[in-house]
Amino acid sequence: MRQPAIAFTTLLATTLAMTNVVYADEQADKQAIMKASRAFDAAIERKDVNQAFADRAPEYTLIDRNGKLTNLEQNRQGWRQSFQTIRQINLNNEIKQIQINGQTATVISIEYRSVIISNPKNTQVPVRYSAVGQYQHIWKRTPGGWKLLNTNVLQYTATGQQSSQANRRKLTPAQEQIEIMRYQGMMRFNNNATCLASGLSCGF
Repeated sequence: MRQPAIAFTTLLATTLAMTNVVYADEQADKQAIMKASRAFDAAIERKDVNQAFADRAPEYTLIDRNGKLTNLEQNRQGWRQSFQTIRQINLNNEIKQIQINGQTATVISIEYRSVIISNPKNTQVPVRYSAVGQYQHIWKRTPGGWKLLNTNVLQYTATGQQSSQANRRKLTPAQEQIEIMRYQGMMRFNNNATCLASGLSCGF
């Protein structure tokens, strides 16, 4: 009678051990993705485009709220151009959910962005704006670690100086930022800054 009991105990111990290994592996995967996300934020704040996109897959794409798709090089170039007018940027992506499914992971994050942009009309009075966006990211497991495959913009809201008029008119983020710049006498402002202000196709 003792043999079945011993066999059951052994099986239970083995199952628990395997469960612990799977859990540990999943936690390690989540930590790796979170680390890569933090590295992106830090690199953008340093204006280091190459490092910011180091964890992107070669086939990386970003889809904005209007369905427009941009590839890795277009996103990289967009940030390079935007950095020409950005004095300072603070970026913080808060990961709300990570779901590991074999070789891929789905991540939901909230991004908080605060930016100071140079004003070509008056260098002593820069333009400030902030934005909050919700994103869905698809990561894939590779021999070189987890790589970001796709970013989908779910929501995006930007506010800035003189933004109350724009908010009352219920404009899109891109239109809102154009209104902000109009009130500041900046309609000739670099189109790249408008792209960044939209938050829709310039980056993560």
